Amino acid sequence: MQQQFGDLRVEERYWAKVKVNEITQCWEFQGDVPLGYGRVFVRGRRGQMLAHRFWYERLVGPIAKGRVIDHLCRVRCCVNPQHLEAVTAAENSRRSPLVMKMIEESAARERAKTHCPKGHPYDADNTKPIRNGSGRACRICQRAAQRAYHAQNRETERERKLAHYYANHEERKAKMRAAYHQRKAKPKASNSE
Repeated sequence: MQQQFGDLRVEERYWAKVKVNEITQCWEFQGDVPLGYGRVFVRGRRGQMLAHRFWYERLVGPIAKGRVIDHLCRVRCCVNPQHLEAVTAAENSRRSPLVMKMIEESAARERAKTHCPKGHPYDADNTKPIRNGSGRACRICQRAAQRAYHAQNRETERERKLAHYYANHEERKAKMRAAYHQRKAKPKASNSE
């Protein structure tokens, strides 16, 4: 369904705060706009509501739980439902040019590093990619961390295994005794036919 400016499903007092940008076709909210996102007071509701969510719900329908509204036009004060889409927060972040720029800058900083924080070189032999592809790890540092972890936990691991063995030892002996006596009590089958 095509939404038109001045749609009757939205009260006139809300339309008074919207101006159409003829170039971008954005419906720019002119009211309270902190951080670029418009806010409106809605009758029967406590507090303010984000203007783009208000317009989306009135002209498109309810926003599914776990969804946020993405401005496809990248204009925060736009309330044109044709420029809005309900997506997950993760998808909204992926689409954000600011987030993409931060990711690219972070990746560039990582690529520029030639040594790990402890001074070992990032070369072909010593560099291990991290599983999800988000970076790299120093093999020397990883081996040292594993050795320290196992040395610290070796004694407690041994104690845990022994405690588990002895906790179940009496139960296992009782089951074995019962099975032995059960076999002994069964009469042997005769071949006298």
